[in-house]
Parts: sequence; C-alpha cells; structure tokens
Amino acid sequence: MAKRPRDTLDYLAVLAGETATPLSPLPAGPFLDLPLTDIRPSPWQARKHFDPGQLAELADTIREHGVLQPVLVRPGPEGYELIAGERRWRAAQLAGIETIPALVRDVGDEQAATLGLVENLQRSDLNPIEEAEGYRTLIDRGLSQQTIGVAVGKSVSTVSRSLGMLDLADPVKDALRDGQLSHAHGRVLLSLPKAEQARLAQLAIRRAWNSRQIEQAARKLKQRIDDDTRRGRRARREDPDIAALSERISDHLGAKVEFRNQPTGSGQFVIHYASADECNGILMKLNLLDLASD
Repeated sequence: MAKRPRDTLDYLAVLAGETATPLSPLPAGPFLDLPLTDIRPSPWQARKHFDPGQLAELADTIREHGVLQPVLVRPGPEGYELIAGERRWRAAQLAGIETIPALVRDVGDEQAATLGLVENLQRSDLNPIEEAEGYRTLIDRGLSQQTIGVAVGKSVSTVSRSLGMLDLADPVKDALRDGQLSHAHGRVLLSLPKAEQARLAQLAIRRAWNSRQIEQAARKLKQRIDDDTRRGRRARREDPDIAALSERISDHLGAKVEFRNQPTGSGQFVIHYASADECNGILMKLNLLDLASD
C-alpha cells in the first residue's frame, strides 16, 4: 500500500525551525463551510497550469462525494485568500456547489506563501519547472534543501536535481512546462550547451523520443562537441609555419612528428614510431643509425 503523504497540518513543525517567521502548528479543526465566491486564489501559487481534464474529473468526484479535504485559507481584504487547495476550489466551482469546507488561519504573508508552496510540492502533478521554481522560492525564503525534502517527503538529491532544471535553456523550460518533454528528458539535456539543448529538444519533440532515445542522441552530440573542441584547441595552438614544417619532416621520415612548444620558447620535438624496425628506418634517414649501434 502506498504511503499516505503528510498533509498541510502535519509538516508545519518541520518548517518552524528554519523560516524567518516561525510557523506555529495549525489546529485540526473546526472547519467552516465558506461560500466559494468569498475565496480568492493565492498570489504565491506554484502551479501555473491547471489541466482542464483533471479538473473535470475532480469535479465529478466532488459532485458524487463532496470535498473530502478542506482547503486552507486566511482572512483577506475581501473575504478569504487561499493558502492551499486551489485545485479543489476550482473543481468545486465546476461541480456547481456553493460552499467548500475550509480551515481559517490568520497567518502572515511569509507563512502563507511557504504553506502554499509546500502543499503543492507534496503533489506529483506539478510540471518539472513549476516544481523547481517552488523549491527555489522556498530556498530564497530561508529553507534548506534538507528541510524542504523532509517537508515534501523527498530526498535532498531529488530536490537538488529538480533545481537543476532551472539551468536549462528557456525553450526547453517552456517545453517542460507544456508537457512536451518530461523530467527525464530535461536531465539528459542538462549535459549539453544551451544552444544544443534547444536544438535537440525540438528534434526529440518532433520525433517523439523517449528518455533512452534522447540520451543516446545527446551522448553522440556531446562526443562530437568534445571532439570539435579538442580539434579547435589544437588548431589555435599550432602555428601555421610550424604545422607546415611538421608535415614536411613527417613526409620525409615517414613518421608522425610533433613540435610541442611552450610559452617560454622552449619545447620538444617528438618523433613517433610503432616498432623497432620503424625506429631504425627513421635513424637511417637521419644518418644516426651508426650512433645508435655504438
């Protein structure tokens, strides 16, 4: 049986030690039935997209069974402001009901924002960028990755990997927000330069690649980039006159030669050979074979 996630009422004590404004535990009740029209959404909502299909399914459940988990609100300038539970509030409107069970708590802006973010981050249906931005906001509010992990029931490494999604190129982040790419796609693309991230992301979307397919393509692309980088470095280091001289000597000796110059002006002249016979042939061309046999 899957472990039931902790709800908003349970994890406040975890957060209390690290927020700038300490969070006190919320009471378990009583709950009020508030008119839906008296409630306004939170300005700190981590979720930017609400899937219409999922909202419709939740609305059907609410019509049949009612709202099973109260929303969390605080008093506002005009009625109440949501802290947690916007999906339930929206689905209740679709269901055509007039009131919703709510826990009213008088908390400040910082507490309200933290509670709302953690409540959303406990759920599995945020897109990767919404999740990462939620973690970043909590960190900016003074929480450590360890505390966030405990609060949302995830490991520190999971939180850290999620934050890495914010380093992706903007077109890739947009594709992750829209559901065109998955978290696994995003992790693979992080290994590439941003320009290549966007190009490969578009290719993956057009060809409907899974995570294994994009990983294979990214590995080949990264190898090509690394090879091009190494060749470019060699080309920049090598003086054209030295390169021409190396080629002439190499042709004369029938072996690869290198000039390894240092910034100080010193360096090495290296002749490569693959066998003793090849070495003797080189020495003969240099009129050094007699010296080698002495």
